Amino acid sequence: MRFLHLTIIRLSICFLLGIVPGFSNSVDIDFAGIAGIGVFSLFLISFFIASKIDFFKTIYWFLSHVLMLNLGFLIALFNNIDHQPEHYAHHINNNFHSIQASIDNEFKDSDYYQKLVLAIHQIDYQKVHGKALLQVPKKIKSNL
Repeated sequence: MRFLHLTIIRLSICFLLGIVPGFSNSVDIDFAGIAGIGVFSLFLISFFIASKIDFFKTIYWFLSHVLMLNLGFLIALFNNIDHQPEHYAHHINNNFHSIQASIDNEFKDSDYYQKLVLAIHQIDYQKVHGKALLQVPKKIKSNL
């Protein structure tokens, strides 16, 4: 357990522990952002005071870990598609749609499918963003 004495390991663990609730919770982005600004402000204040008073070094250490938790939480929250109104998942329903996309990446072909990653740009003439996996059966493969 000696590796836990490295600060970067502890901060990385805090960052990863912040990501988990960021994807599983639906917290208001405004509240999370204000909490992040508050933690960052306290962190900066403790940083400047910790050089003069030893007691604040413990508070600085604690707030640095809380800041990494909050940073992981905010990154996961911003990358959640529920908080991205322009994501294509919000514009798809059971009807037929006109989709404009470009090939972003090609995977190695399997025996039965050709796999492509599509970057979706428009759905029904409305600008959206996102990526989707397209599997084309080789039996009906056209010239892609």
